[in-house]
This record gives sequence, structure tokens and C-alpha cells, in this order.
Amino acid sequence: FCKKSLSRIHIISLLDNEEYLEEVIHQFDGIDFAERDLVSFSIISDKQHVRDNMAKLSRYGFDIHCFSFSLVRFVSEIGDLLRPEDRSAIIVPGRNAQNEPISIDITGIYSKLLANGINVVHRDIVSEADKSIDTLPAFYRGETITWKELEADVDVQRGKYEELKRKVLERVSQKFTLYHSAGAGGTTISRRLAYDLREQVPTIIINDYSRTVTFNLIEMLSVKLNRPMLAIVEHSKVGNIDELIASCNAKKRIVVFVYVERILNKRSVVGQSQSEYISDRMHDAEEKGKFTYKVNLYRPNSQCLQWIEKTPYANCEVIDFSMSIAEDEYRKDAIDRYVRQYLNQFSEPTVEFLTYVSMVYHYAQRSVSDLVFRKLFVTSNDKTGLMAYMRQRQDEMLYLKKLIIIDGEDVEEERLWRPRYSRFADIVLEQVLGGDTPDKWKNALPEWSKKLIRVVKENYEFLTDDVQRMLVAVFLAGVAVGDDVAEHRLLFGGGI
Repeated sequence: FCKKSLSRIHIISLLDNEEYLEEVIHQFDGIDFAERDLVSFSIISDKQHVRDNMAKLSRYGFDIHCFSFSLVRFVSEIGDLLRPEDRSAIIVPGRNAQNEPISIDITGIYSKLLANGINVVHRDIVSEADKSIDTLPAFYRGETITWKELEADVDVQRGKYEELKRKVLERVSQKFTLYHSAGAGGTTISRRLAYDLREQVPTIIINDYSRTVTFNLIEMLSVKLNRPMLAIVEHSKVGNIDELIASCNAKKRIVVFVYVERILNKRSVVGQSQSEYISDRMHDAEEKGKFTYKVNLYRPNSQCLQWIEKTPYANCEVIDFSMSIAEDEYRKDAIDRYVRQYLNQFSEPTVEFLTYVSMVYHYAQRSVSDLVFRKLFVTSNDKTGLMAYMRQRQDEMLYLKKLIIIDGEDVEEERLWRPRYSRFADIVLEQVLGGDTPDKWKNALPEWSKKLIRVVKENYEFLTDDVQRMLVAVFLAGVAVGDDVAEHRLLFGGGI
């Protein structure tokens, strides 16, 4: 390369190891055609030990400079330099020196913020993510809602949304916590908030947190915009941000942090100020109507519509509408997280009961009475049965009804239970029988099948017709109760 033509050669090194750096420079020193006055080195490193060795490297006679950049910052700056000239400016609301509202272009620092986990929700963020929306939006298959889907109002505005927005706008430099139950759509609501307020208030979403880097970048943006900002932070991604808030307050950087946190029970946050709770249950009949409209729009022939329409709004949950639209296409990892959150709260008898209900539904598509398993549940005063047991564990009963529901009328004489959705049954079997290897859950099926039969036998001195039908449906097929088995070909069912 040096021999080909006489020209200036500029080498940019991103190496942090001074031994490698010296070897590279040494190699150039051995090239006859590498004229000292035509070769220069720029070393990019934020490591002190590299800068300390500059005198040692300079002995070769080349022009060598060290620039104190991190690799991330260097790449970010290069990205900004290479930005096409016709790219739209990244505009957010700010104020000038006279404290008048203006629009400010942050194109020069946008990539740097993004590279460090700070997503600025700017005016034209939809055009940046211009992927078209599918006939069935990805949001209804369990994906995080996109800005384009928010623009198209794919989501449903929750009953408490306007109140939440008002409370956030009234806050000044403090933490406001948005509590939500699993499946309530906390992420969706927070992104809707960011999207709707982006032209009123400078809005960022913090996806990653580094003690000093995050604050320094927020401070840099705050100085550039010269006005209060809104920051959306999810507990599941970032963790505790109290130190970050304290740093902002100490430097008088006015930032309202909306801290999105999932909880199991509303009672744990009752009475807390500077917070709002979003339930996974319908707020009122109007909210249920909005969700039902979406089901009719995207899956008008859903088999769940009839159940939704006849169920009181207080018993309908957000997950019911999502699964009604796209149960078979819904992201498995999202259902896994939902089921596991509640499964981890159950006592051993409840886990066993839930597993049997799931087994029966998985292999026989049948509901099953809790009376069949009543002796699993023994109370402190020696009463038996699910309902007696759950009177002492009200939270556990609430969580159980997230995963299984009463099929038909809720009558004391007999309650028939089935999984809320068939995929919930599959996930329960994977997590309980499979444990650390959920894809191999059927390895435990023989033992659990024997347990099921033993538990039924312990509860029934004599085998009633309905229980016999249940067992036949799980383990056998093609044999009706009362039929002479000898006259029919015996077929094994899915359980076998």
C-alpha cells in the first residue's frame, strides 16, 4: 500500500492494549516506503494506561495523538457525521434563553443517547420506524407496541388514562410510580403516554442504566433543551433509580420519572401518593366495550366472543381480549412469564390441583369438579375442599382464577374448572412437570398420571359415572361408559 503511491497515511487505532499498539507502530517503522512525515496515528481510547504510554510510542518518530473517547462515543460521533444530509432533523420541544418555547434539533447527540440506552421520543419518531402494520398487528400477538401502532390507535385507551396523564403533567421533578398487575398493559400505557406527550414535553425512555453515564447524558440533554423533561423507566429493565433521581435533584435538573412497576396485589400500594394503579380487570362497561370492539375488528369469529359478551365487565381481564384475538399466535415467552408469575405464589396443594385440571383439559378438553380433588385441601380446622381451603388464602384464590376459571354456573354443589385458555394448560404442564427442561415435560407424565389416578381413588370409595368418564377421556378413547369393552376395539387416548 505504501509502495503504490506517495500519499499521506492516517491510521486510526481502536485498540486498548498498548503492546499491540506498539507492535503496529513497530511494523510501520520497518517499512521503507512509510515516510515518517507522511504517516500519523490517532489512538482512540478512554483508558488512562494507554494515554500514559504515549511518550514510549512517540520514540518511533511518527506523529501520534491520543483522543480520550470511549469506543461507543466514537462510533456514535462517526454515525452522526455519516448521517445522510436529507435525513429528517430530530426535533423535540425546548426553550430559548428568553424561556420562550421553541423546537430544538438534537440530531447531533441522538445516536449517542440511543447507544447508551436513552430513547428520545421525538416529533417524527413514527417515520423513523415506518414498518407497515400487519392485518393482525404484532401488538396483538404479544409484541411490544410500536410507535406506528400507537399512531394508528391499535391499542385501547384504558379508563384511567386521562387521569394518569393529568397527574404526570402536574408533577415537578419527582418520581411518579405507575403500578400495574401482570397483563394489564403497563408497558403499553407508558409508551402511549410518551407518544401523546412528546410534542408537549421532552420525553425519553430509559432502557439501560449506568450510574454516571445515564445522569451525564440526561444532564447534557437537559442543558440543551432548557426545560423540564419526562422520563419513562420500567422497573423490570432498569431496577432502582433513586440514586439517579437524587443526582438530578442535586444538580437542579427537572425530570419527572414515571416508574413502571408490576405488582401482584393492589393492597400492597393502597394509600401511596404520587402513584397510580392500573388493573388487568376492566375499569367499567365502557372500557369493556372498547376491548370487545377490537376483538370484533381483528377476529370477528373468535370463539371467545360469546363468553366475553355474557361475562360482567368486572370479571373480564385484558388477557381475555388479547387471547381471544390471537391465542394460537401469541408469543410463548410472554405467556410463560404471565403464568409463572402466578404459579410461584401457590401452595403445594394448589399447584397439584392446577396441574390435574391442566392434564384433564390438555388430553380430554373437559372441565373437572374440585370435589374430585377435595382431600388435597385440608384446613387448619380439618375441613376439606378447595373453597374451605381458599377462605384462609384469599390472595391465592385470586391468583388461581387468573389461570383457571369456573365453567358454567358458580354453584356450591359443584364447580367445574377449566384452564382460562388451553395454552395456559400447556404452560402449566411444561413448568410443573418439566421444571428446568420444560420441553421434556412428558418425561414426568407417567408418574403424574399415576398420581392423578391415586388422588381420584383417595377421594372416591366408589367410581361415579362422571369421574369414570373423565378418566376414560384422558387415558382411553373409543369406549363409552357402560359399553362392553369386549365388543369394541380398545383405543388408547392421548394420555397413554
